[in-house]
Amino acid sequence: HLSLVFPGVHKVDLGEDRAADIQGVVSEGGDRLSVGRVKVRMHIEETLDAMQNALSISLQRALKTALDDSAEFLGTDGELTGWALSSKHPVQAAHMAALITWCS
Repeated sequence: HLSLVFPGVHKVDLGEDRAADIQGVVSEGGDRLSVGRVKVRMHIEETLDAMQNALSISLQRALKTALDDSAEFLGTDGELTGWALSSKHPVQAAHMAALITWCS
């Protein structure tokens, strides 16, 4: 049911120790995004709010890193299509970085 609240999230990653803390999320395509540690609380609203904040911060960081990386790549041959497809960044961040760089 988590994908109804967060459409891009296919499942949550509880880490190796399977603790009650959410350490990351996984998209349907297999992209993993670390969210630090989100404590699962008694009240689900608190957990969902913490999850939303953690996802927002993680996506901002991923986009910043992808933008920095795309700027370096653009200096080599100027072709971002190959970079975006072979990127080590989450697909959403790589796609947005390519669009932002292309429009700049």
